[in-house]
Amino acid sequence: MEAAVRWSAQSSPTLRHFLVADVSGNRLQHCQVKSVNEGSGNVKYKVVSQRERLPNFTAFDWCRDDESLVAIGTSNGETRLLSLKSPEQREPDQSFPVKSQRKCNTVAFNRTYLLATGLDRIRGNDSSLNIYDLKAQTQGSARVEPYRKLTSGGSEVITNVKFFRDQPQTLIAGSGGIARHAGGQAIRVYDLREHSNAGIASSVQTKYVHLLSIDALDENYFVSACPSEENTVSLWDRRVVGRSSAATIGQPSSNAVLEIGNVIDTSRGSIIWSLRYSGHQRATFAVLSSMGQVKMFETAKYTASHQPGSSKSGPRWPIHYTKKSSNLEYSYQHHAYDFDDSQRAIAFDFATPDHLMEEPCVLTIRQDRTLRAVPLPLPPVLLDVSPTSDVLLARSSNHRVLTHGGRQSSIAEDLLAAQAQLVKDTHEKVQMNGDTRQHSIESNSAAANKSPDDHVDSTRLSSKDRHGNLHYPNLAGAKLPIELAMMIQDTARRRCFEGYLFDCVKNKTIVHNDPWLVELWDIIERFDRMAADGRMTHQTLDFSFLGVYAIWTGKIVPYTSSSQRRIAASRRDCAGAISSILQRHGYGAFVSSVTAAAETEYPSLRQIGLAICGWKFTEQGLREKCGEILSRRDYYKAIIVAVCHERRDVAIELLKTLSQTRMLENAGSLAALIAVERLTDAQREMCEWSKEEADDIYLRALLRYFISGDWYTVVEMTELPLPYRVAIALKYLPDADLDAFLVSATNESVATGDIEGIILTGLAQPSAVDLLGSYIARFNDVQTATLALAFVCPSYMTDDRFDMWRDTYFDQMQAWGAFIERARFTTKHTRIVASRGQNTAGQIEPPLNQTTLRCRHCQAPLARNLYKKDTNLFPSSDDDAASTTTATNSTSFKPSKRSHGCERAQDSAPDVAHSCPNCHRKLARCCLCLKWQGAPTLPTSKIANDSLESEAKGNLLVSFLGWCRSCRHGYHAKCAREWFSTPDTTSAKECAVPGCKCMCYVG
Repeated sequence: MEAAVRWSAQSSPTLRHFLVADVSGNRLQHCQVKSVNEGSGNVKYKVVSQRERLPNFTAFDWCRDDESLVAIGTSNGETRLLSLKSPEQREPDQSFPVKSQRKCNTVAFNRTYLLATGLDRIRGNDSSLNIYDLKAQTQGSARVEPYRKLTSGGSEVITNVKFFRDQPQTLIAGSGGIARHAGGQAIRVYDLREHSNAGIASSVQTKYVHLLSIDALDENYFVSACPSEENTVSLWDRRVVGRSSAATIGQPSSNAVLEIGNVIDTSRGSIIWSLRYSGHQRATFAVLSSMGQVKMFETAKYTASHQPGSSKSGPRWPIHYTKKSSNLEYSYQHHAYDFDDSQRAIAFDFATPDHLMEEPCVLTIRQDRTLRAVPLPLPPVLLDVSPTSDVLLARSSNHRVLTHGGRQSSIAEDLLAAQAQLVKDTHEKVQMNGDTRQHSIESNSAAANKSPDDHVDSTRLSSKDRHGNLHYPNLAGAKLPIELAMMIQDTARRRCFEGYLFDCVKNKTIVHNDPWLVELWDIIERFDRMAADGRMTHQTLDFSFLGVYAIWTGKIVPYTSSSQRRIAASRRDCAGAISSILQRHGYGAFVSSVTAAAETEYPSLRQIGLAICGWKFTEQGLREKCGEILSRRDYYKAIIVAVCHERRDVAIELLKTLSQTRMLENAGSLAALIAVERLTDAQREMCEWSKEEADDIYLRALLRYFISGDWYTVVEMTELPLPYRVAIALKYLPDADLDAFLVSATNESVATGDIEGIILTGLAQPSAVDLLGSYIARFNDVQTATLALAFVCPSYMTDDRFDMWRDTYFDQMQAWGAFIERARFTTKHTRIVASRGQNTAGQIEPPLNQTTLRCRHCQAPLARNLYKKDTNLFPSSDDDAASTTTATNSTSFKPSKRSHGCERAQDSAPDVAHSCPNCHRKLARCCLCLKWQGAPTLPTSKIANDSLESEAKGNLLVSFLGWCRSCRHGYHAKCAREWFSTPDTTSAKECAVPGCKCMCYVG
């Protein structure tokens, strides 16, 4: 030991004291902290008092109850009691010599001012473990003999000794063994209240006796180690050690409750130097190695069913394990850290939390005698999120609850505002690093791993990557505040309450912060509009809700053998049927300025594909669409749409308007490029230069076409939205190139979950479900996938994944309390299925009404006829089925005999009607008549009977319970009417439950 440091137990935030014992310099310094550098942790301090020129000492202890008192053990065995007071107030030192000189290995105070000294082995009868009573010495007694001698002679070595503070008359000592007993190393527990001279209460044989430390917060546990190559720390339970008696000394009494191996890095011959328990965190200790490594361990325990080796009927037994370990300081020769031997930690101690630093830390002393505060790793934050996305953050005794509160704006507006703020923050951060290029919330996730100078321009990313980074802005390098993270988490719930359902126009408004979802609902709206009134059918063939890929390739998969939907056998069959459908819609014939595309074998398939992509076949329709795009300030997008439609005159008119209104600076030069048929070399060079500098993806696409004169170069631009690329490919690519592009784009969309790929897969094909499955895996948006597939399931196909996603969405709405929204989903979905059956040729029959009451505990349906007929628990009857109808949908619930950990035994026959058939818990009951839900109700007065008799005949809901949404108490309709119509004004509006002051009638 070169030096040691001890933090004062009496330290305070204003008086932060510690003791430095410089063993090699024979000096003690009582110090006070002046400041701590929060960055480096370096500690500045002043010396309050010091003792220099001390005899060579090999052990010391600082009294916890009196900072001015220090005991040192010298190399000749003498123990000295030193005062750290100022010289004028300092009392004379006290000395406790020994008869036979040998090294003093350890000294220790207890809180009653007893001092224990442990000495090395020597021949003779001089005791190696002595206890001195300091109070007796300070009272003027000249006796220097020990108060107690706890060894019978000097034939054993005492390596370490510690007192228990909760039992000050009890101490533990590490014994190096008795010479005549080989392998006699042991940890002994001494009780000074024992009258025998030995005073040994218990002993355990072990070789880990040199370093001892007691957990100050749970003194039943202590650890031990030895400075050797064993590299192991043992954890002991004092209660287990205490089961042995003095008669079994030299025999193993029990094993350690835990042995932790490889506690330090021994690759360079390092050994354990120091072992200290934290005085402020239970079950936490740290180890110091000779190479300067400081490693902290946190242990924990769980209760096993029985003690190892005992019968299973025995007592429950704690099993200990290492919960966590952390390196606080690395070895000075560690390959990942470059510092010399002068910065090697040679001693440490745990500091009081909030005294030295804001967070818990250890105080270390370096080889050059500088001090540094090393923060401890903070415990992980416990986080719990409610179904309404309220967040509880807790660490130790501190906790914080984050709630949304009342919001007046929509979720889309809130997200747009948050995204704009993130864009601003990111732009300011980038400007500080000298990058003036355009950045947005859609930045590439790879940009987070790049330096600011290599920041990726978001407009150079593919469309699907920008969509991904819009959903996960933290992947783009933006640090999300917790409020924004909560808002994103709560998106689905707020959309649900805003009416996110089957109205495509309304849905586009609700999700207008996400252009990709707006495009999705635009596609579904076109699918639905084109399929209305059976206009996508020809004779027995039905092309409703099919995508461009399925129609163009003719690979239309009949989803189930039970489906009666007829499909074409080949592409030519599709082409013949589509021709009549085009005439019905009035789309006209396919025309293209590119000869290879105009000579296609399947012009009708191209034309219907363009219609699915939203292509405008009339000049008036094109002008309206361009005007709508201009209203959103997407100027270049409107221009390229007009050029793609082969209406350059419309594009030039738009540019003229933009130039006159000064909305576009380069409108004139761009109009000049559009007006010419072929560009000169100089113009191409200018376009190439402009394309590299352009930030707008539609401008780059337009310039790219001008440079090459080939629309295929535009189709290859993944930055463009997929529906635009598909439309251009249908309009201008030859059949072979179109085949290759559609196959590649479809496969990529399905694999990556690109929601724009619905334009290719449609909704009524297996590939659409595969795509939405990838989309859910990527964005966790079960809500949108369920709503999209509800347009075709089960009208055109059935799939177990849709049933699973729908039930998951129902469970989410149940947790949100969106009961009305869930009922709307069920009823409107049933209407959609029924309307498909009236207007289409041969489809799957719509399902029967499958709404049912649910148990409030396990959310399982209460209808008995959903369960197996052969069960002995529940008799099946029509009355049971009729008495449990309405409220929520549960089309695919699969009950189990027990759920949610219910331990209740099977219900008796009279209780069957009043308990859940799944978890067997009692149903709710009316708080007025106390009858269970579903039980026949009897009128409590003739007036109530007369008033409700006619209503009950035509309304089954009269016998059901209604609920107060404030206090959650329930009433039958007649009971509620009778209670709240009483003339007693004191309780006319209050809840009927005694003690509940809820104003149910008002609420």
